[in-house]
Amino acid sequence: MVNASKQIITDFTFAFENISAKISEISNVNALVATATEEQSSVTKDISERIEGINSAVNTNVDNSKETSFINNTITASVSELKDEMSFFKVAES
Repeated sequence: MVNASKQIITDFTFAFENISAKISEISNVNALVATATEEQSSVTKDISERIEGINSAVNTNVDNSKETSFINNTITASVSELKDEMSFFKVAES
């Protein structure tokens, strides 16, 4: 009976050591997952900020293109007006 009790205690001790080791492994995996999640969150934030920067640059380019188009139209109208005014003058051939 004493030997059987010792064997049971040994078996329980071994089982609890295995359980403790598995819990430690799970805890380590959880720590790795938490670290990876933090890194992924940081990368996602960085990508989001860069996309916002690109979006801002695109919007600035669109605004500049509109302004350039307006200025070109103004210059074209001025050239046309100047051409009409210059047509009043006749150039004599020599």
